[in-house]
Amino acid sequence: MPLISIALLCYNHEKLLPHNLKYLIDQSDKDFELILVDNQSTDNSYAILEQFKNDHPEMKIKMIRNNTRTVCEGRRAGVEAATGIYVAFHDGDDWLELDFIEQHRKAIVEHNYPDAIICMKKTVFPSGETQLEPSLPQEQTPWVMRGDLGYTIKREFFLQEETHFANIFFHDLFFSTSINLHIRTVEYIRLPLYNYFIFEFSTISKERMHQVGSFVNPFAEACSVIKERLYCNAADEQKERIEFQII
Repeated sequence: MPLISIALLCYNHEKLLPHNLKYLIDQSDKDFELILVDNQSTDNSYAILEQFKNDHPEMKIKMIRNNTRTVCEGRRAGVEAATGIYVAFHDGDDWLELDFIEQHRKAIVEHNYPDAIICMKKTVFPSGETQLEPSLPQEQTPWVMRGDLGYTIKREFFLQEETHFANIFFHDLFFSTSINLHIRTVEYIRLPLYNYFIFEFSTISKERMHQVGSFVNPFAEACSVIKERLYCNAADEQKERIEFQII
């Protein structure tokens, strides 16, 4: 059983995949499982992923062609195929630093297998400009950032619950709120090990913002789903966690 499974989700990333897959080949620690999930790409993405798998028989790679295009179903497919103790989500338009696996293995082993490991993210713009995410908390508290990228979680939590994924625009907010109800121990890696690339179809790109008009209604939708599926039946301590995530 591998320690870490990387679940890479792809949809029409053919122009970005050759660059980003190289960072998986060249990881300083090569002992990990890679799940490649294609969400019905209409470009050459699936063929690129398939060729990548064929070219690297030395790597532990599984290929999945998902039957939907929703992010939450793609994430779910990756988790179900994974066999690692931990699962980390990875989007096909992003890339990992070359010591991502090495740093995570070190954090896991040195800190007695915490429920989750959170690293810093770096946002990369097409211009080449970069922006670091806000610093992580200094205290070791059971805190999960909003989103579903940049942290690695024990796979057992996904197997126990069916509530972690919701087919809504802010699926990542629902995910982090849901998973945070169960996580009790977190280790922070205060290094930017995940590179989040902004391009025309990225959720927070100007083009995407124009498509949805405003983030207000999708955020309200997410809060409504969170209230209906999580908050109403939560214990008082869990309600505090939910309120922290969405305020």
